[in-house]
Amino acid sequence: MSSSIVPATPRAFIPTFASIKNSHLYSTASHLSNMSMTVTESVTHDHRELEDYYNNIKKAPDHATATKWQNQFVWELARHSIGEVGILILDKCLGPRS
Repeated sequence: MSSSIVPATPRAFIPTFASIKNSHLYSTASHLSNMSMTVTESVTHDHRELEDYYNNIKKAPDHATATKWQNQFVWELARHSIGEVGILILDKCLGPRS
């Protein structure tokens, strides 16, 4: 008998690689690997995406579609916020630029 207990998680909350790859999450994350994009361009791109998601929430034809866009908005906002904090931490650790 194992001493570790794994809590039951509803299947609906466990994304598969296929579901992520076929979603907008996979394609929007691809701009992060583009090394030719500057930090400013990447932040601007994120802001435009968030605006698009907000507009999609507002014009959603039904509750299910609005919920889908709300989830996407929250996911992208969290990813973007974590990225900005990471940049600020790196800037603080590396010190002033000469």
